[in-house]
Amino acid sequence: MVEISSGDLAETLGVSIRTLQRLVQTGVLTPIDTRRGHRKFQLADSVQTYIDYVRDQYESKNDKQSAEQLKADKLRAEVDLKQSQGELHRIKTAITKGEYLPVEEVQDDYERFFVVLKKFMSAVPARVGGTLTGYVDPVVQRRIEKDLQTEMSAMLRTFVVAGKVSDPT
Repeated sequence: MVEISSGDLAETLGVSIRTLQRLVQTGVLTPIDTRRGHRKFQLADSVQTYIDYVRDQYESKNDKQSAEQLKADKLRAEVDLKQSQGELHRIKTAITKGEYLPVEEVQDDYERFFVVLKKFMSAVPARVGGTLTGYVDPVVQRRIEKDLQTEMSAMLRTFVVAGKVSDPT
């Protein structure tokens, strides 16, 4: 076993004499007292003990940082939750005050819209037929109007059915 003086050990570890003394006082390093009253250290054991000590300090610091990060994340999540709860309360209050439209009113508006749309689309074939007057034979004109009317009716039925399928009520 190689024994080394305090000064040489401090130099080997890259610490000051004062830091080495604190490591002895805290029980991290254990010196060997010689007959002459000088302190010596077993080199291999002291270096390994110091390495373990530094590793433990590093891991402890990282654990504290991880815990602090978790606390910060939890705080952010709590703030987000409170904001969501506040928004929900605001919406519920607005509904209670009647600031949102009732579903029945919206449905009535849609029904009126579809009636107007159907009337408009029903008039399109006749208008197209009128535009064709003088360009095509009247029989062909009537056939085009009828085909357009059939196609528009089918499209309207599909449109209304699609609207009722997606209706949440």
